[in-house]
Amino acid sequence: MTRRLGFRHAPRLLVLGTVLLAFACSKKTPPSSGPPAEPSASASKPETRASASASAAAGPSLCKVTQEKRWLRWANREAGLTFGTLPNGRLALGLADGERPRVLVFNRLGTGELIEPAMPSKSALSMPPSASVGRRRVLRVTPALDASGAVTAYVDYRDERSDGRRRVACVPTATDQSRLVFDGEPLAKDGKPAGLAGEVAAAGTDKPELVTEVRDCRTFVDPGGSRVWAAGGRLVMEKLPNRTLKWRWEWFVDPGDDRPYVVLHRVEFEGVPTELPEYEPLSAQRLEDGTYLLAARQLQSGTQTLWLWGLGADRAKRTEPQSYPGPAVADVLFAPDGTDLWLLVSRDSTESQALSAAKLPAAAPGLPTELSPLSLRGAPGHVGSPGLVRAKDHRFLSYQVGPPGKGQLMVALADEQLQPQQAAFLVSDPEETVYTSRLVALDSGELLLVYIQNGAPGADLISKRLTCWAR
Repeated sequence: MTRRLGFRHAPRLLVLGTVLLAFACSKKTPPSSGPPAEPSASASKPETRASASASAAAGPSLCKVTQEKRWLRWANREAGLTFGTLPNGRLALGLADGERPRVLVFNRLGTGELIEPAMPSKSALSMPPSASVGRRRVLRVTPALDASGAVTAYVDYRDERSDGRRRVACVPTATDQSRLVFDGEPLAKDGKPAGLAGEVAAAGTDKPELVTEVRDCRTFVDPGGSRVWAAGGRLVMEKLPNRTLKWRWEWFVDPGDDRPYVVLHRVEFEGVPTELPEYEPLSAQRLEDGTYLLAARQLQSGTQTLWLWGLGADRAKRTEPQSYPGPAVADVLFAPDGTDLWLLVSRDSTESQALSAAKLPAAAPGLPTELSPLSLRGAPGHVGSPGLVRAKDHRFLSYQVGPPGKGQLMVALADEQLQPQQAAFLVSDPEETVYTSRLVALDSGELLLVYIQNGAPGADLISKRLTCWAR
């Protein structure tokens, strides 16, 4: 049974002071009409507080935070926040409470509920290795729906054990079963076949055999929460009839429905590989015609490259890839904007971060040949982790200012080139820093920001709802 950790927001109130955790806002006043009258503080409840946030500059504030909620004290920073949409206008964010998957679900008015997806009690997912044996890395939690329509999730994780064994899995919480699982000793070690590959190589038979090791995978769930597919990288050892061994690396898509993998990119090795590409799928966008864009990053020999593919409606390769080398890729966002689609990329370099962007047609776009630097007017350097939404007739951009994963969260009214039109609004507590965030537009024209705040000793999961005005 799905366990629900529920919360109903208290009536609105305003508590003057330092920025605290918050939601926002008034449904009666349109975004362009100016601030609403402040509600009475007598309407408060203990579990929900609203506060006045400081803006990034003096003068009339762009936004007001009117509601807030701290959902968790131990949010998993590496798992981050994965956004999805569900039927009936619901919005969902996948995350992890330590090593346990959670889904934070909001209705289109911003009322939230934290859900603990059902898991078998003795599955590998529910029993991470103990500290004396190894560690678990939860890499992504993706919201979804099960066959009955209940909220569930897919968890992409990696168990690394002190004996050298590893478990790489992209699995649903309900069964912990998928073909995207590798559990065992890596196939290559010290330039020799190892584990299952070693056994196959040593077998005295001419029988051809294929051995694979999933090295990394990420799950994607289409809007609506039901259509599930994945992408990843794997090492392949093929034993030919003459006992010759061939090794290759494949970047692939698992299109779902038990269909064969689609190979996006292949690297052939001379002999047993000693260095393997590090490949991580990052983001995917389903387009108006049912086709997709897929972004991934590759790290090899200290150089990081962003890759972009066009996929067909069946998730088969539609275009040859485009690559964009540069500093480390932190975030990739596909953001629909009217008839356009923005590709926004945040890159980290030492203690700084920077944005680059490309504007594409939303209908069947091609792949951009380059990404242009995006400098925000009035913003200091070190800007990254973007969010972009349309609320009513206005465009809002969120971003973090400061070192990677340790910035302050801002939101700005933006023009068609994503340039701020007035002083940005500081969403996060000025005394705290933010690791990652997600920006959502609500039906009322309000904004919803969910973020993981760096804290001591844990990391707080916070949501705020904002009313913003174009002045």
